[in-house]
Amino acid sequence: MNEQVRIQFDSRSSDYDENRRRLIPAFDDFYSTGIDFLSWPGDAPAVLDVGAGTGIFTARLLGRYPQASVTLLDFAGNMLDIAREKFSGNPRVSYVLGDYNEADIGAGSFDIVISALSLHHLTPDSKQAFFRKLRAALRPGGEFVNADIVKHADPWMTARCDALWTDFVRGNIGEGEYFDRFLASKDVDDPSTIEEQLKWLKDCGFSKAACLFKYLNFAVMYAG
Repeated sequence: MNEQVRIQFDSRSSDYDENRRRLIPAFDDFYSTGIDFLSWPGDAPAVLDVGAGTGIFTARLLGRYPQASVTLLDFAGNMLDIAREKFSGNPRVSYVLGDYNEADIGAGSFDIVISALSLHHLTPDSKQAFFRKLRAALRPGGEFVNADIVKHADPWMTARCDALWTDFVRGNIGEGEYFDRFLASKDVDDPSTIEEQLKWLKDCGFSKAACLFKYLNFAVMYAG
């Protein structure tokens, strides 16, 4: 993973959670749609949160599966420190500091893999390789939810969605240092289209793959 990405996330850790709603349009739908859609039948799945950050997606997952055993994997230590505080009373939550491209996540280790706002930092080739890796990490019947930033096949659509997103953020936080940091964060993004990602998920062995939610350049994709 790009070292610049790690530095950006570590530097934003202290105010990361409080600014999510000001940065992400349709925040609640974005974070809840994929979790609500999961069909794993038990009450204690083994879950991997990829690029977990401060554990926002894990918190949603635990609302659905409170007995889940969750591994949070991220390469930004300051972000994981906040997650540790957030889930300090839950012995079923564990933490792994490392680059998920390089980490050994095992084969057949998890029932569910979730990821939010992380995989868009990967190149297309790296995304495909990681999809294969996480497919191997899932047990039979396992499910994957990816809530992420996407682009459109039509460059005009991508630019228009990005402009509306930028206007949304500017309206919430105004001009200034934090807005400049938001703009700079886009320099390390490499989003792919929904259609590309659904194809890659099918190619690596998932029998089902669909987009569950889309608003501007935010999408929630499911594979199982």
